[in-house]
Amino acid sequence: GNGMALNTLEDWFAVLQNSEYAEDTKWKLLALFQDPVGKFRDLFGIYENNRAAFEHTYQKNKAHLDRLISEAPEDLSAAMQNIAAEFHPMPKRIYLTAILPLIEWMTPTTIFQGVLADKIDLYQNNLKNAKEKLPQLLKLLGDKSKFEILCLLKSHGKYNLEIAEELQLTPATASHHMSMLLSNQMVTVEKKDGKVYYQLNQDTLKEIMKCFEEIFNEYNFEGWNAIDILLMVSNEINNRFFNVTPSVTITLAEFFPDIFQNHLQKRSDFIFEKMKINIEKGMQQGIYKRDVSSEMLARMFIAKLNDIHNPQIYPPEEFTFSTIFNNLIDNLIKNITSEEGRNYYKQRKQLYSILNFR
Repeated sequence: GNGMALNTLEDWFAVLQNSEYAEDTKWKLLALFQDPVGKFRDLFGIYENNRAAFEHTYQKNKAHLDRLISEAPEDLSAAMQNIAAEFHPMPKRIYLTAILPLIEWMTPTTIFQGVLADKIDLYQNNLKNAKEKLPQLLKLLGDKSKFEILCLLKSHGKYNLEIAEELQLTPATASHHMSMLLSNQMVTVEKKDGKVYYQLNQDTLKEIMKCFEEIFNEYNFEGWNAIDILLMVSNEINNRFFNVTPSVTITLAEFFPDIFQNHLQKRSDFIFEKMKINIEKGMQQGIYKRDVSSEMLARMFIAKLNDIHNPQIYPPEEFTFSTIFNNLIDNLIKNITSEEGRNYYKQRKQLYSILNFR
């Protein structure tokens, strides 16, 4: 490279425009570059105001932090190595940090590397897949003709002309819809008596409803603080269901009751167990009250969560899944935390606010 210095906001803007970051990430980084001292002053101010909580939390989690540091990547990512070689080729000291665990940050003399920096690609790929796959499937379910076709195939398979005749579509229109459903794995095909029969792919419908379970399968929460687990799950729900309303599950419940009820029971059992474990973990860590019943609280949470599917309580087009779920998590944490837990939760919420520039 030419060793070009990044001295102005315009220089940073030019570099970010050519980067592969998402647009919202570019603007957040630009806001940071515009006033890095102010942003980090706010961050360190939070630390100073909550220093006792930080120190206590550090001692409680020292063993887990030591393990994270021992497992942290020894080398910088290829992207950071390229940036360092291009813009700041002089030797630098490298420090591991758990404050910004997923970030690599560079100054002219120092590089800060998050202890989980090597996990960012996995996280971004999971998030990208969820954001791309789910809205597309929900869009198909929201299309009247395609949804009617799926309902038509609920009991048994049909071939193209049957579908066209029963729904009063032209054969060409029916073929177009079937092609879209097939490419998104909403239906399967079977050749019989010289005809191509379309069958409802119930596995895909089940997968649509399993996004919550996937979060726990993708993340190993061993050694995590109980509050941080709930915050991470809440953040993932927000990312994956950012514009999904309860009308989706209300529609699925109406037209595919067997699949929906089976899923609802499995999901309730799954979340109940996870919440019960989380509450007991928080009690052991001293951040939740010790005089509460983990089973009763977990069952109360499930009851409130299942109210999402009640249109009288949550009119389907007025709320999103993420808004409802995040409020349920927020209320749960505020009601069960000890004084130590409340201080920690407040500090974490402030930290998330600064890092997300909200």
